[in-house]
Amino acid sequence: MFSSVHPSWSQAGCSDGSIRLHQLSSAFPLLQWDSSTDSHAVTGLQWSPTRPAVFLVQDDTSNIYIWDLLQSDLGPVAKQQLSPNRLVAMAAVGEPEKAGGSFLALVLARASGSIDVQHLKRQWAAPERDERNRLRLLLQEALWQEGKPHK
Repeated sequence: MFSSVHPSWSQAGCSDGSIRLHQLSSAFPLLQWDSSTDSHAVTGLQWSPTRPAVFLVQDDTSNIYIWDLLQSDLGPVAKQQLSPNRLVAMAAVGEPEKAGGSFLALVLARASGSIDVQHLKRQWAAPERDERNRLRLLLQEALWQEGKPHK
């Protein structure tokens, strides 16, 4: 999944539960989080359309994890188990052009064929002050660590 902040940044979610943030010009990840889903396979990964520092992760046990890199670059800031009907896909939707009145919702597809829409808290929907630049600085710091993965 490519970042809306910088087109040369891409994320990958792996079957071992790790998540990697790459810069396309380097073989080494800028940031890497091992076992971020308690070693459950990552089955969905998406940057927030309204907050540049927020991304969402789905694992194969129907958990959704919310990451806010400005709040913590060590792990997710929230986790929600979605049961009993197994989650098969998620999509984050929002209105990025509405800076003050942004909303962020998850469209969730279930194994039964049902679709749910869940609105997320405003703290994960409305961009923080100077968020894009703050995120760029955070990721540039990772670059300066000469390709060493952050764990």
